[in-house]
Amino acid sequence: MVERARDDGWRRFEEAWRRPLGVGEIVLELIALAGVGVNAGLAAYYGPRLAGRIPVHFDLAGRPDRFGGPGALWEGAVVSLLLYGLLTVVPRLPARWLNVPVHITPENAARVAGTMRSGLRVLKMLLVCLFTYILWRSIAVAQGAVMGLGPWFVAGIILGSNLLLVVFCWFTRRAGSVAGK
Repeated sequence: MVERARDDGWRRFEEAWRRPLGVGEIVLELIALAGVGVNAGLAAYYGPRLAGRIPVHFDLAGRPDRFGGPGALWEGAVVSLLLYGLLTVVPRLPARWLNVPVHITPENAARVAGTMRSGLRVLKMLLVCLFTYILWRSIAVAQGAVMGLGPWFVAGIILGSNLLLVVFCWFTRRAGSVAGK
């Protein structure tokens, strides 16, 4: 009986995991996709116009510490495209391959799957937007308009990513409780 309930829970999780995108998920996908397009547009527009050194890496203070040629702008655009692609493939994987932080039951399967789907899309959108910001600031550094990413960039990334992780785990655990409490 327990095995049957577990299988039924995972079956329901799989169904919820594969359901069509909701409006909020579509908006997140469109923002992420627009970010990929902006990155490609920035690389295509500024690549031929920037002579000299383009920052390709920044230290913990947000200052450039490694440089490349104008073609380096495409690296950021390609990385954001690869991240977008990878995080687009994950929801197409079998649900049982996922590391779910709660026990899946028939009662909580749809809520947990929905929370995890939304979390993945938020992560995708934030990562693409992060690369858009880095690319934009790299161009500004190459033009001599700014000195780096800004003093709060690294601290913001560390705090923001940890906050995202905590919020995602909290929502997933909350969705995993049968009563939703």
